[in-house]
Amino acid sequence: MSATSSGSVASSARSSCDALVDQIASHTDGLEMLREIMKIASESGASLDDLRRVIQSDPALSAQIVRRANSKYYQLSYRAADLSQAAALLGFHELRNVALVVFLSRVLDSHRQHGTFHRVRLWHHSLGVAAVAHLVSRICCCGAPAEAFAAGLIHDFGYAFLDVFRHRDFGRILASLNTKAPTVSAERELFGFDHAELGAAVAERLNMSATVAEAVRYHHCPADYVGPARETVYAVAVANYLCSRKGWTSLGVHNVPAPADTVYAGLQLDSLTLSVLLEELPQTMDRAQWLDEL
Repeated sequence: MSATSSGSVASSARSSCDALVDQIASHTDGLEMLREIMKIASESGASLDDLRRVIQSDPALSAQIVRRANSKYYQLSYRAADLSQAAALLGFHELRNVALVVFLSRVLDSHRQHGTFHRVRLWHHSLGVAAVAHLVSRICCCGAPAEAFAAGLIHDFGYAFLDVFRHRDFGRILASLNTKAPTVSAERELFGFDHAELGAAVAERLNMSATVAEAVRYHHCPADYVGPARETVYAVAVANYLCSRKGWTSLGVHNVPAPADTVYAGLQLDSLTLSVLLEELPQTMDRAQWLDEL
């Protein structure tokens, strides 16, 4: 293929992905509210009160955030009675992340199943990867744990949007699943992009940080990433692999290849750090389900 033809194909793929993101933005309830929350959260001078005020304008969202903040996952020192108390106990970045949890749970608000794909399974995988990415980032002292959590939470949500907006073609992807090959090649062939690229584009549309978007985009090819978000990209990729290997998969099949050795080296995951990580992994995955309200 010539350079001109290759560039034309890439441009067409981006256009297809952008068109789908436009469709998602137009037909997904609550997206504008989440965009505003993420916009405030990304502003360098924003305060916890600024974030709380924009959330408080949606009473239903506020109530759901307080309910999840009081879950065993966060292990707050005392039970929050309202959003102000929940915000004070959680802090700025965790409050943003709980808002993201609530929004994404609404996207998966049905138990619809499509072949091996089940929305509840995707939700459990997403929560698990979020919690484990946070754990990896914290134990390795690499990147920002709150950003790793957010990226882990949304990393595979491209699948959810493909199920809703490209349902028939998504069924063709599911029919081709096997344990020996990841699905991304088949996705690119059919759609011109894959679920990771779609998820990253949605994250950007939601005003999420470049770190989160890049971790989503590269979670299947972390060794290819060169940039300032490297540690968070690596943390999410390792978390995705560990959760999938433990049976917490997005599509019902474990076909996520192990990250390259350079990824583990980039996280400085030596034998001692790895042993600590593996010891805490089961408890962390179990705790993640305390955020589940599907």
